Amino acid sequence: MKIKKQWAGVIFFLVLGQIAYAADDDSKAFDQFKAQRTQAVNETLAEFDDYKKELEAGFQAYTKAYKQATKDEEKRVKNVWGDYRPGDAKRWVQYDKSGVRQSVDFESGNIELEMLVDDKASTKKAEEALKNKILALLSTTRREAFKNDNVAQAVEKKVSNLPLAKTSTVPATPIMKGLVPEKMLSSKSQVKKISKKYAKSAKTDSRPAQRKGKKVVRVKFKIPVDVPAKSKAFIKQASKIAKKENVPLTLVMAVMETESAFNPMAKSGVPAYGLMQIVPRSAGQDATAYLFGKAKILSPSYLYNSDKNIEIGGAYLHILYFRYLKKVKDPVNRLYCAIAAYNTGAGNVAKAFIGTTNINKASAKINKLTPKQVYRKLRKDLPYKETRHYVKKVSKNLSKYQGVN
Repeated sequence: MKIKKQWAGVIFFLVLGQIAYAADDDSKAFDQFKAQRTQAVNETLAEFDDYKKELEAGFQAYTKAYKQATKDEEKRVKNVWGDYRPGDAKRWVQYDKSGVRQSVDFESGNIELEMLVDDKASTKKAEEALKNKILALLSTTRREAFKNDNVAQAVEKKVSNLPLAKTSTVPATPIMKGLVPEKMLSSKSQVKKISKKYAKSAKTDSRPAQRKGKKVVRVKFKIPVDVPAKSKAFIKQASKIAKKENVPLTLVMAVMETESAFNPMAKSGVPAYGLMQIVPRSAGQDATAYLFGKAKILSPSYLYNSDKNIEIGGAYLHILYFRYLKKVKDPVNRLYCAIAAYNTGAGNVAKAFIGTTNINKASAKINKLTPKQVYRKLRKDLPYKETRHYVKKVSKNLSKYQGVN
């Protein structure tokens, strides 16, 4: 159909108008889209900022609660005993309600039970009472130990209410499992039998107490340390996590032994908790961000759950090996550096090689060295004596777990 000449121009201008209108409409839509995207980005940034503030506030509350609880516990114990002996990474210490101080050294196998009595009281009676406590000690579970830990309970109460907290259940497994032959804890009759054996071999002494007019009666005995037996309870979970995180099982087990001597209630004043001595603010923060997509605040109950503790420790080893130290090419060099970094951080590993904390720059220098040279450098030039010794100890412990699965 032909269009009349006089209408051709009109139609042409109408078409142009439609195109211009459509372009204008598209422009408005794009501007609207940009505004929505900008708003979404701003909201995301604001949410992330709020999250970071919440996380920092949570860690500050954690630290404050831990310091206050430790201070309160020290004061309480000193009021009774005149001195304060907290537990540490390899030694579990408990002050029970009957006034007995129990100490179990998971590295040496030395066990002590102490009682505060009047300096003129019968040492023999105190000795008998302490020997009767051996049965209760052997029967104590990790859950009971956690409930009786005033510091851990105070921190747990504070932390568990935080929005970003991760809590768990501490298992009701005998705390002495592994240190004491497992078959001897298999029944009440066996526990009674072994408690009598330890009571018979125990030695007793006494000394003046820090409190005037008091003395401390001590019963002590030693359990022969069997490292394979101690580690057996944790190998299954460690093997699972090592496979998941693509890190050597030998490394997970060697770190665990070095950190805690397989003391499931291990703690140190940082604070660090559990078998792999996880510090919630450093390793815990990195590992939870990797595992859960967001950093979380790990409560004492979470880290006194051995399976959870191993999972966090394995995840942190993965981060060190495959993220922070990824530019170190030789696997043995990277292994040595990961061992050191677990104790002191990747920045301090870099310092040993280039004097600054830039691990990427340090990696270039590390790549020019043999494993023997890297090991010697770490042992000689790491900033802290503790870490220099740590590298040696973990490296030595690696061989114990060759072939274990």
